[in-house]
Amino acid sequence: MKDKHRLRMPIFLVTLLLTVSVTHADNPILVQGDQSQPPISYVDDEVYKGFGIEIAHEILSAMNLSHTYKTSTYPQMLRNLTANTADMYVLMRYSKEDDARFDFSLPVVQMSDYLYVRKKEGLESIDDLNGKSLIVVSGSSLHDQAIRLGFSDSLVTVPRTEDALMLLKNGKHDAALLTDKYAQYYIDSLDLNTIKRIDQAVGTSNYCFAVRQGNTALTAQLNEGLLAIKASGKYDEIYEKWFGTDEKSAFSFAFFKFALYLTIPLVIIAAAYLTWRWYLDRQVDHMTADLSFTNERLVASSKRIIEEHSVNQLSEKMSAVNRLSLNITDRLIPHIGSGLSTTDELAKLTEQMRASLIDTGSNVGSFSHLLDQTTTHLGNLETDLNTVIQELKQLRTASTKPASARPTEFDLGKHVLQVTDNLRSAGILGAHELSVNCTEHLMVESNKDALKTVIEILVSNSLAHGFDNHSPGKISIEVHRKINEFEIIYKDTGHGVRSSDTLSLFEPYQKNDFSKGEGLGLPTLYQLVKHTLNGTVTFNSMLGHGVTVLITAPIWFSA
Repeated sequence: MKDKHRLRMPIFLVTLLLTVSVTHADNPILVQGDQSQPPISYVDDEVYKGFGIEIAHEILSAMNLSHTYKTSTYPQMLRNLTANTADMYVLMRYSKEDDARFDFSLPVVQMSDYLYVRKKEGLESIDDLNGKSLIVVSGSSLHDQAIRLGFSDSLVTVPRTEDALMLLKNGKHDAALLTDKYAQYYIDSLDLNTIKRIDQAVGTSNYCFAVRQGNTALTAQLNEGLLAIKASGKYDEIYEKWFGTDEKSAFSFAFFKFALYLTIPLVIIAAAYLTWRWYLDRQVDHMTADLSFTNERLVASSKRIIEEHSVNQLSEKMSAVNRLSLNITDRLIPHIGSGLSTTDELAKLTEQMRASLIDTGSNVGSFSHLLDQTTTHLGNLETDLNTVIQELKQLRTASTKPASARPTEFDLGKHVLQVTDNLRSAGILGAHELSVNCTEHLMVESNKDALKTVIEILVSNSLAHGFDNHSPGKISIEVHRKINEFEIIYKDTGHGVRSSDTLSLFEPYQKNDFSKGEGLGLPTLYQLVKHTLNGTVTFNSMLGHGVTVLITAPIWFSA
């Protein structure tokens, strides 16, 4: 995991500079965050940090929206949103009550509420807390939750999650009702190893961007940007950074002292391998910087080319970036081959050490057995390096094929109904109507996540670009079987798109008169359908007659 983060850090920094450089300074979006709610939003040495802050930055940058940050207390931020002195808040627990005051994006992250107790006190479930005192954070929704659980007569309120955990650590009161990701941050950072979580969630909630009521354009752009960074893998990278766990390996000094003189060959091999990996990582870092610099030049040129309607020049520049990606592979292969040559030399060294140790006449059996194992490890190392070569060769297609999970068998109709139900429960449809008509028991082998993202992109685009702010619109989704394929027919009753524009809707950076974004959703949809689902997608529309999208894909996946 540490190697992965070392590779990702230069990419994140270059991307940060790139996305900030292309935003506009006029009327920046004012993003509010809590000043002391790690790991979601907080300030450290006058720097805005947190999972929510980074996600907001990536989304707004992807949508080419300039933005600034401001932190305050939670009550003050609610007043700012209500008074229209701020545009959005990172991140708010979704509730029907707040939905009447603010607009909400699609769910960004899901968090659960748990009871935390001291270890070794025999408290294993909520039933064990009858008659016990409970700590909650004042002003939070957990206060009402605790009352519903029957703790109204034994509640203790504190200002922050950290205060609740410290009281618990110091032996005061019996339990605390806290949100898991906030609590785990302090348990890890303060080393509160005497506190444990009762593994039965009291409740689970979606956390979304809260937007000033009526700002439907910003809400739609946040939804489109969120879908885009999920499809690109950037969301998963940020999530792992803030909520992933590092595995630490234990090492026994006594064993080291006993086996040191026997493991010299393995130490030599490991040192050579790590040195080779370090050199390879440096090469990857340099190549990444080259690619990011070229990409920065491409973004600036692409915007100018779009304004000049010079599609041919844009195509040539996109090809140049692809050639650079191929060049990365060609330049890395010689270094990987060098690593394999090193393993051959180490194998020869192992045989020489075998002869030397046998000549000593001491512990011949032990030395011979160890060196047999060393030879086996050398073979495994060579296999690993061959695998690395094959993976790096796949860089030739990684730039055009999005990563996808292994296909699974599932009921397509039930899956589509579940996805649309989640969209309804998230509250993003507003007054618009969404209907679904699915063939029953339509079993398919395909990629569930890709299908989910495709539907979310279609609905998000209809809400953002198809309907005006006053007239309720209708969306329909039909799912049918067609011999060895399934088809999804998506329709909306929006104002539609000119027929002349439909052929270019799937091109990157495509923009038309009705677009409030920059086409990030539809190119992503095209890539998912073509490369992940092995299918086809067509788009038909006329001004004033809505849109119809037809997606076909094989029922049984074939690589």
